Amino acid sequence: MLRAEPDEVDLLHTRELAARAHRQRDQGALLDAAANFQSALALWRGQPFEGIQSAALEAEAHQLQMERVAILVDKAGAELTVGRSGETAAWLPACVADDPLNEDLRFLEMLALYRAGRRSDALRSYRDAHQVMTKELGLEPAQRLQELHQRILTNDPVLDGPDGRPC
Repeated sequence: MLRAEPDEVDLLHTRELAARAHRQRDQGALLDAAANFQSALALWRGQPFEGIQSAALEAEAHQLQMERVAILVDKAGAELTVGRSGETAAWLPACVADDPLNEDLRFLEMLALYRAGRRSDALRSYRDAHQVMTKELGLEPAQRLQELHQRILTNDPVLDGPDGRPC
């Protein structure tokens, strides 16, 4: 039997860092939360169970990937709340490229791009979302994405960053 402490197992350490980040976020310490979300993500290497053929492990790998995406979403949300739009707009598009049907990531990407002064890229992200969702799923993007798209088109002040303006 293998015995290891939670901080010696990447998955358990990742979960602890994410839990700490959630507590910090809930207490309003968003910069600390973003840092811990990043630390949790830094422990992630490659795809879970890559190269192992097992239906049971495929389901577990999918669940682990969903955990990773949830941490990405939480990190982006924390960063955008404190005005780190430029930084978020720099790393989030790669995440969307890896998971183009994820509407939470897409929403945050569009908002980050818009707040970073990249309105045309934010609009392009919506067009890409529309194209991939209608092609792959036969569905329009969620109402939430459609509304964000309309707000970007009209430069709605509701989208302004924490300092009261698009960053």
